[in-house]
Amino acid sequence: MSSAGGANTVLEILNPVAAVQRGGLAISKHIDNMNGKRVCLFRNCKRAAGPMLDAIRSSLAERFSRVQFYSFLQEGHAELSKEELSRIAANADLVIAAVGD
Repeated sequence: MSSAGGANTVLEILNPVAAVQRGGLAISKHIDNMNGKRVCLFRNCKRAAGPMLDAIRSSLAERFSRVQFYSFLQEGHAELSKEELSRIAANADLVIAAVGD
């Protein structure tokens, strides 16, 4: 290609497709029975997430005995730290997440 003044312009064409990453984390095993389980109700700071998790909590509490719930509110949009992830993993048998968009 040439531009005004006769100088050549070089265009670099980039491939927009990301490289495929292999490996990573495996999907967790399915929990057969929720009786006595510790459930983390994880939500972001969007308004609709709270009512969704309230309804899920009520439904699970009616269906299963001795279910323990605790809530985790993600403030802002930052990624969770390793410490936060470790705390959730140490205190929950499963996590139910809601994004209130």
